[in-house]
Amino acid sequence: MNRKFKGFTLIEVLVAMVIFAIVMGMASEAYRYFNRPQMTASNTVLDTQNLSQFKQVLNTLREVNAIYVRDDENQKQLYFYGSNNTLKYYTNSPILTDEPIAVSVLSISKELGGVEYCEFSFGQLNWRELNNIQNCDEENLFIKLGDNIEFKYFGWEDRDLFDKFLSGFFSMAVEPKPKWWNEYESTKTQTLPMFVSINFNDSTHKFLLSPVIIKLNSESPFSQRAQSDVVE
Repeated sequence: MNRKFKGFTLIEVLVAMVIFAIVMGMASEAYRYFNRPQMTASNTVLDTQNLSQFKQVLNTLREVNAIYVRDDENQKQLYFYGSNNTLKYYTNSPILTDEPIAVSVLSISKELGGVEYCEFSFGQLNWRELNNIQNCDEENLFIKLGDNIEFKYFGWEDRDLFDKFLSGFFSMAVEPKPKWWNEYESTKTQTLPMFVSINFNDSTHKFLLSPVIIKLNSESPFSQRAQSDVVE
C-alpha cells in the first residue's frame, strides 16, 4: 500500500517564522521594560555618589595649604608634588580626618578604573616618608571615573621667574609666562601651581567628558613661613 507523506508548505514555514519572531520581540521588549527602571536607578545612584565624592576631593585640592618642609639639608622647601598619576599636598579642608590640616594623596588606579584618595594627619609624616608614598594604604576613598585619567599642572618654572614677572620690568614680548607641566614639584620651583587639570580621556561618565580644571590657593612669592610653621 502506497503512503503519501505530506510536509509543511513554504507559506506555512514562513508564517511560523513570523509568529516566532513577533513573540520573541514582545518578550525582549517586556524584559527590557521591566529591568530598565532598576538599571537606570542603580547607575544614577552610582554616578551621584561618584560625583559627590569627587567634588569633595576637588575641594581639598582647591584648599591646598602652602606648607614648608625641611629637606635632607635642613632647608625649608615648599611642598606640593604632582605627576601624571599622583598628587600629594597639604589641605585646609580634610574630608577623612578631624584635623584642621592634613596631607592628601590622590592617585590614579588604571587597574580599578578610577582614583584613590587618602589622608594623613598633619605632622604624621616627614619629608622623606611623604616622598616615598606611592599609593593609599590608609583608609581611603575609591571613586570610579574611568581608566584613562591624567593630571597636568599650570604654573611657573621657578620662583625667580615669578618674582621677575611681578616686578613689571619686562615688556610684553619678553616677560616670563607660566606654562603647562606633566610634573610639578614645589620643592624645586618654590611656588605652587596655579591650576591643576584632571583630564578624562576615556570616561564612562557623561559629566566627565571635559577636563576639570581646579584653581589652587596661592602664596605670595615674597612671603616665607615662620620657623614654627615648618614641618620637620
